[in-house]
Amino acid sequence: MALANRKEDKMSEENKVKERSGNYDMDFRWLLFLPIIITVGIIPLITRLEFVEVGDEVFELFGQQTVSDFFSQYKAIYIMGVAVIMGIMTILTFDKKEIKNEKWVKISVFGMLTYWVATAISTMLSDYSDVAWWGMFDRAEGFVVITAYLVMFLYTLHVIKRQDEYRLVAFPLAFVVIIIGILGYYQYTGDDLLLNTDWGKALIVPSQYAEVRDQITPLYSEGNIYGTMYHYNYVGTFAAMAVPFFAILCAGLKDKKAKIGYGIITVISIGILIGSTARSGIIGVIAAVVILLMIFWKQIISKWKAVVAIIVVGLGAILGLNSMTDGALLSRLPSLMEDMFALFVPSSSDFDYKDYLPVRSFDIEGKKLHVEAQDGILTIDATVPSDLVMTDENGTEVEVTVSNGKYTLVDERFSGMIFEVTHDYYMTYSHMGHGLVFVLTIGDGSSIYFLNTASSTQSFIYDAPYVNWFNGKEQLGSARGYIWSRTFPMIGENLLFGTGPDTYVLEFPQEDKLAKWYTYGTANIIVDKPHNLLLQIASNQGIIALIGFCIANGAYVINSLRLYMGKEAYDKETIIGIACLLAVTGFLGAGLFNDSVVSVSPIYWVVFGMGIAFNYRVEQSNRPAVQMPKVIKINE
Repeated sequence: MALANRKEDKMSEENKVKERSGNYDMDFRWLLFLPIIITVGIIPLITRLEFVEVGDEVFELFGQQTVSDFFSQYKAIYIMGVAVIMGIMTILTFDKKEIKNEKWVKISVFGMLTYWVATAISTMLSDYSDVAWWGMFDRAEGFVVITAYLVMFLYTLHVIKRQDEYRLVAFPLAFVVIIIGILGYYQYTGDDLLLNTDWGKALIVPSQYAEVRDQITPLYSEGNIYGTMYHYNYVGTFAAMAVPFFAILCAGLKDKKAKIGYGIITVISIGILIGSTARSGIIGVIAAVVILLMIFWKQIISKWKAVVAIIVVGLGAILGLNSMTDGALLSRLPSLMEDMFALFVPSSSDFDYKDYLPVRSFDIEGKKLHVEAQDGILTIDATVPSDLVMTDENGTEVEVTVSNGKYTLVDERFSGMIFEVTHDYYMTYSHMGHGLVFVLTIGDGSSIYFLNTASSTQSFIYDAPYVNWFNGKEQLGSARGYIWSRTFPMIGENLLFGTGPDTYVLEFPQEDKLAKWYTYGTANIIVDKPHNLLLQIASNQGIIALIGFCIANGAYVINSLRLYMGKEAYDKETIIGIACLLAVTGFLGAGLFNDSVVSVSPIYWVVFGMGIAFNYRVEQSNRPAVQMPKVIKINE
């Protein structure tokens, strides 16, 4: 195989000579890369309004039968279409002799097939069939799209056979960096080209929905970059792949034009990373840097002066930009360090988040609502909805002022509580400084109950099970501590196969309102994702799928370190392989604080496949050429 690789590269050089001499044999292999070019260079940029009809279980939660989606549905359609094209091309061009039949390749492929089979079983067992197959709105990562991801991975792994074919991935990715950089600059300065200009709205809103263009407003104020990826966190994940990928190509390749080009893209990628303000992106880059240090430790030691100079210049540039933006660029870095430290510190066993809320519990008994405050229990008797009776735990009426159906508690034990009865006998509970907490319907003749105001269906309030390690850390990492603490019990309830792809929001204990109140400052928020790639897989698709995913990526990282770590010198082939490794590491590192989304994940799956393909090439080239035995002719 080593001889075959060298022969392919030699043929490529011969074609260049023929091209210069006017006798060029057309090479149509690039056509095989069209689906990859579309995946990496076009799909992340697709932004188009689509209205999605949702099922009953989604309507019950969100209260909308039709929802708008700018950033996911069209991307998902293209992902599925490209995967179909890849499948057809594979059938038409498949050659059994070209299978990369090597141990480490087999392990990663086995891991991904395990991941896919477990996901398929999870989908078939899911109580939310429609969502599990096609995905949730604003996400669209159901089983069909996940299958398309696997096709992209296997196709890229199979189709890459020559060294310079990496450019058919790198160039489209560089194009996306440039576009996101341009859009990001204007978004960061408050001039959103997509959602704040007439031509931008005309570009992303189909003509049949032209009437809604005037209703569209920018997603974020100045100081954030979301590009075409819906959220600045996803831009951070994208940058966590792009920064190390292009930085190592810039530093490692010898061609001057390549150095300049990739250097410019690296600078733009760093600007995107900083402008996104996504801490997950910073973690991804840190993870990639750790792997880089492990690989190049010999060169770093031997050229430590140059390394120190580069670090000093880089830090100086970052601090200078931070100063120019009045500290906005690095504003979230201190909180990142604090959260990372707090994550590993044992929690306090006596901490109770309810000590920090105005109320500790709510309980309904017939037509009565019992509200446990910090200094007493308030009972509201709604037997006569138009005339509420409020007493304490001793049955004594509490002092309250009433005006136009609004009951404001004067008693110091319950100060700040406001109950308001509407004409159709809905009772709202608000608290001064906290806003609306919940709504009850009290017009029923026999009972009262909590109401989901979005869908007008019955709701509940209860304390969800949680992991003690996160006790007191609920607000860690922009509420990730709270989300993770409630996600682990979810995983335990459906350990093997989860609840189905993209069904997380439907299984999360949304009625855990008191804990939400403490964590977010409001009880009325819907938690729709775990903000962690591994927890996302485990909760949606089950622990078997997670194990398969970890086997595939773990085998790839281990084999890459085995091939590249501590070498005396690195040629072009190994530099490309390392670039892929660092990009994958950046994605996985960011995944510790972020999720998989259709805006970014297709890039990961393609680069992952390319990384394994280049590892295979390096593995084969490292093996000594097979010496053919000499044939001695014996004269008879």
